[in-house]
Amino acid sequence: MKRFSAVVVIATLAGCSSTPEALEQSKSADRTEKVFSENYQEVYRRLVRTARLCSGGNSGRFTSFELDTELYSELGYGEVTLSLQNMGTRNYYWKAKVEKAGSGSRLSVVSGNTLAQDSMLKTVVGWAEGNEKC
Repeated sequence: MKRFSAVVVIATLAGCSSTPEALEQSKSADRTEKVFSENYQEVYRRLVRTARLCSGGNSGRFTSFELDTELYSELGYGEVTLSLQNMGTRNYYWKAKVEKAGSGSRLSVVSGNTLAQDSMLKTVVGWAEGNEKC
């Protein structure tokens, strides 16, 4: 029985994305892109504001959701990721990149590692559009 449990744990961990890059490379992740007429900084601001309100916080004694945000103004883009930190291990659920695209911006989102990844993808795009619903 112990051997079966160890195999299940290893198989479960193998399916997780422990870095944003691993999430992007995952073949089972959902992806979408959307073009906005607004400046990338405005789209980034809307996304981060609502993501902070809806996604952060502790979910248990040893786990917490981590929202990482970074705006690279000199490079013309910003990135946002949501992960679950569990006893030193991270599992990334979504990553969004908002970048300059002509006079507007382009949002690229990848979502994975959960049965709700399609719903999560739509929610993240909605936040970038200005929807403040969690």
